[in-house]
Amino acid sequence: MLRVFLVALGLSGCAHESIERASLPPADLEATQAAELGGHWTNLTRICVDPDGTVVERSTKRPSGDPILDLLYLDDVAKRRYPKQRSQKCRDIRFEQDFGLDRSEEGPRCRPARRPKRASWS
Repeated sequence: MLRVFLVALGLSGCAHESIERASLPPADLEATQAAELGGHWTNLTRICVDPDGTVVERSTKRPSGDPILDLLYLDDVAKRRYPKQRSQKCRDIRFEQDFGLDRSEEGPRCRPARRPKRASWS
């Protein structure tokens, strides 16, 4: 229950992680394998920010499973500006993306039922 509450507030169970939503163009997201497969995807990205607020280091700490999606997250954090601070600080950001129904587990699609052949009486 507490975890659900923390996630709703944008916090995770770990003090060093924050859950964020990437500001990515929908066209870029739809071009990923994750969008094609559907489901819920999570990525953990590590960033280090200089005192002037620019990102100086970024890396994927825990990949989502889709390399294109991970690169999009890295590009997203590189473009951001953070508040000024006294010293360089590093933190982890967890990105979560929900692409809806998990299409990989749908299984085969059902065909419409065929009409039974009429019995021929001789």
